Amino acid sequence: MKNDDQKFFTVKDGENLRDELSAMIDVKLDNKLGDLDEKLFKWKSEIFDAVDSVAKEMNESQEFREITTNQIVEVEERTGKLEKKVFGAC
Repeated sequence: MKNDDQKFFTVKDGENLRDELSAMIDVKLDNKLGDLDEKLFKWKSEIFDAVDSVAKEMNESQEFREITTNQIVEVEERTGKLEKKVFGAC
């Protein structure tokens, strides 16, 4: 910055100070942006994990409905055949 023999703040001192402050601000911003990127990545991962969990549960529920629907249809068909045998043609 300023030399011991100088009493006044010069333009060159101002330019040097500006450059130093700019470099310090850049480093701090880069660190903050890096932290923000990490936090956003973790948050995004949590969102995707939650969506995956919900999608898996929906898929399992749909498969269960398909299986039970087919089982109900089969039971109705068997019941209809048994009723025809027991009660005759209705």
